[in-house]
Amino acid sequence: MSPIPAHPPPAGLVTAGETMGLLVQATPGAPRNGEPMRFGIGEPITAVDPAPTGVMIRWRPTALHGRVEYHRRGSAGAHLQAADIPDAVVAGAAAFHATGITLALGADPAAAVAHGVAVARAAGVPVSFDLNFRRALWTEAEAAPALTAAVRQADVVFA
Repeated sequence: MSPIPAHPPPAGLVTAGETMGLLVQATPGAPRNGEPMRFGIGEPITAVDPAPTGVMIRWRPTALHGRVEYHRRGSAGAHLQAADIPDAVVAGAAAFHATGITLALGADPAAAVAHGVAVARAAGVPVSFDLNFRRALWTEAEAAPALTAAVRQADVVFA
């Protein structure tokens, strides 16, 4: 990955994660060829990677039930490393935010989040954490230790 510039402008909220494309089905029922879907972008990124971004597809088999599919294996977010988190940006931020999804992407992204949290804590920057547990990305047994550790380091937790 290519880190962002060493001297970027001051940041308000700094996040560790991956910009993710989100496709949302407009109408209930099985997806059909040519059906319109809305496209959006998820969380901000801190580095650029030549790998494709992850995509989440949200569709509704019925009006009352939804389904989500993740396509993140090998994505840019899975390549995130501690060195991609710019210390000066985190230390100068108003807040640092991370999610359980980034932790679920692998050891390197989890280490990047841990690094960002450590830099933020050392600089007195508040840390927020969104559990964002997704069974499609990891099991409860895999997630529990990582999410517990992240929650203990956070000043604000979104569940």
